[in-house]
Amino acid sequence: MAGFVASSRINDNKHYLSDVIAAAILGTIIGKSFANQHFFEFKIYNDKNNSNTSISYSFKL
Repeated sequence: MAGFVASSRINDNKHYLSDVIAAAILGTIIGKSFANQHFFEFKIYNDKNNSNTSISYSFKL
C-alpha cells in the first residue's frame, strides 16, 4: 500500500523521488525504534472443530 501511495504521489507531481525515499527511510527508522522499545505479541488460534480462527494481540510497555 505504501508503495502504491508513493508511486501515485510521484506520478501526480506532488513529490520528488528523493522525498519518497527520505520518507521511507525516516518511517522505517522510527518504526523500528518504536518496535524495539515495546513488546508486541500476536497469537493466532485455529479451532478445527468449527473452522473458527481468532487473533490475539497484546502490547506491553
